[in-house]
Amino acid sequence: MYGWMNDFRSYPEYRLALAIFTNHWPISQSRYHEADLISEFIVDWLDRERAGRAVALEARSWAWKTGYVMGLTIGEQLKPAMGVEQPVTPDMVERMASGALPRDSARPLAQDYDPAGFRLGLADVLGVVPQTYQAIRAFYASDRLRVLPQELALIYREMGLSGSGDNR
Repeated sequence: MYGWMNDFRSYPEYRLALAIFTNHWPISQSRYHEADLISEFIVDWLDRERAGRAVALEARSWAWKTGYVMGLTIGEQLKPAMGVEQPVTPDMVERMASGALPRDSARPLAQDYDPAGFRLGLADVLGVVPQTYQAIRAFYASDRLRVLPQELALIYREMGLSGSGDNR
């Protein structure tokens, strides 16, 4: 039936089989991409665990994680991208955190934002020394990142951005 999609995949190297069922009506698309995204998320997660880079992260809401990624994004733009040299004051952080909204406030993401996550994301990326793209890329690849790389990629997609911290 149109609007329903079932996808089955096996990953013998992980002794894993996935059954993915979705219900939607994307008339403008000829292919359902959700199954690909779900599979990529799971396989990336398993690859990270296999490589010994799996870290238990503090349980956080999706709104907090969205705010965190927004803070990371603003922070990396302030220093290496725009070359802002003056310090970012607590007052500036508060104004940014309270006024931060996604590019399109009509999207559901606008309701899914926690300023506390924003503040910490901004602080984390501004704490990277030296403030270079190479150092920030290393931070994104480290266990200091407070969201999983897979979550980072998903939030970037929700925000309408490309990349996942690795293209900077």
